[in-house]
Formats: sequence, structure tokens, C-alpha cells
Amino acid sequence: FQCPWLLMEDGGTVVFSDIEARRFGEYLRKGGFVFVSDTWGDLAQQQFDDQIGRVLPASRYPMVDLPLDSAI
Repeated sequence: FQCPWLLMEDGGTVVFSDIEARRFGEYLRKGGFVFVSDTWGDLAQQQFDDQIGRVLPASRYPMVDLPLDSAI
């Protein structure tokens, strides 16, 4: 929990073990930040969505698609 900012390259190929998913979720809930890039294509996006759903369950942490012109 020493890194306030993480970069995840090729996030569409990530596979977390149970302990990694649990610890990553703890990191994020404690205020950690992750920037994810390179989820090329629908399969890669689905792979990432499935894995991040193990880290932060969608029932409690829903995913929101923001438009490209969002102020955020």
C-alpha cells in the first residue's frame, strides 16, 4: 500500500489470483488510484471488466461509461 498511483498496461489480459483481487480491492478502497490502458477490442474489454469485477464487485461499485466530452 506504498504506491498512491498504479499504471496497468495491456489491462485486457489481466488475470488476478484470489489474493491479488482481494489485496487490489483493499488498495483501491484505501484511496489507491489505477490508470488502465490498452484494452483493445471487445474480448479484452470483457476480460478486464470480469477481472475488475472480482476486485470491486459491480453490485457495490457500478461501472459508468462517461462520454468523451465529459468534464471529468
